[in-house]
Amino acid sequence: MMRKRDYCLENSIYIWRIVFTVLIMVMHFNNVYSKIYENPHITGGWYIAVEFFFIVSGYLLMVRAEANGKEESALRYTARRFMKLYPEYLFALLFPWLLNICSGVWGKKEAILLLMDNWEELFMLQCIGLNRSPFMSNVTWYVSVMLIAGFIIYHCVTCYRETYVKFILPLLLVVTYSYLYRRNVDIDHWTYTDGVWLNEAVLRGLLDMNIGVTVYLFRAQVEKAQWSKLGRYIMLAGEILSYSFVIVMSLRHKGNFDFLFLFFLAFAVLLSFMNGFFIGFHSSKFIKYLDELCYAVYLNHNLWNGWILPRFWNTDEWHLSWVILYVLFVFVYSAFTHWSVTKCVKWIKCAGQKCLIS
Repeated sequence: MMRKRDYCLENSIYIWRIVFTVLIMVMHFNNVYSKIYENPHITGGWYIAVEFFFIVSGYLLMVRAEANGKEESALRYTARRFMKLYPEYLFALLFPWLLNICSGVWGKKEAILLLMDNWEELFMLQCIGLNRSPFMSNVTWYVSVMLIAGFIIYHCVTCYRETYVKFILPLLLVVTYSYLYRRNVDIDHWTYTDGVWLNEAVLRGLLDMNIGVTVYLFRAQVEKAQWSKLGRYIMLAGEILSYSFVIVMSLRHKGNFDFLFLFFLAFAVLLSFMNGFFIGFHSSKFIKYLDELCYAVYLNHNLWNGWILPRFWNTDEWHLSWVILYVLFVFVYSAFTHWSVTKCVKWIKCAGQKCLIS
């Protein structure tokens, strides 16, 4: 088992999570304007950023599983993740719902029926295969898949580690990726959620998170290697070049190239967790704070893309300066919502503890 410090997040994963969050924001920003205003600008295959987050989630899941062993069940692990993610998730889901009621888009009865009809999405269960689509929010599927796939993987690696790692995991990657590739070479189309066994969204998350597990296992094999200062510089260069290759090439090339991008992402994530050369910079409180906001930004940017921009930003084209302003607005808004939700959760916990004591 690796030392705790080897797994601390004092590495460049902080920075790359911020970068890939922005890529998703820009991609969805462009989707709004390209569909509504027929804007010629495209962001190509930046949906590959979702694979990055799944891979990192799989890696960190293994960190948790190795630290706790069988002391923490998959159900308890998933419940803990649910409680951590749910407050901001619920706010990001219900606030646009309230705005649509207040602005007259939906009547009260219609809105309540919509909420009742999407009860799975309220509890992060929209991707379990009950044939309920479309969703109230088109970004919440990722959170649902991460919890479902995380539960499956965590159970397997804690209860059947040897069998899973040596047989099931490689077989799953080879067979299922081959199946999905023949269904559609474009990973962005793997979002079909109807049914249980061929639920493409869950399979996508399951496969990508298993790549993260594989990255962890490979990292475990090379952890004892002593890296010189030059070696760490080479690793840093390889990390930056790998991420840059994915970001730049996916801008214009996708489909058949998506699997190549997956390989480079896995390699880059490995280097990110291995290399803590500039640990002082990565430990910056500001960088850590922005990284902490990424989850809120991911959930909240959908409000700006789907509700605010189409109503208040009527133009037939966009420029880079507008994209920068959009990113800044969403981060500032998310900082406020993150602070507000955190305060509310603390207040509820304190109130609950007082009730129990009294």
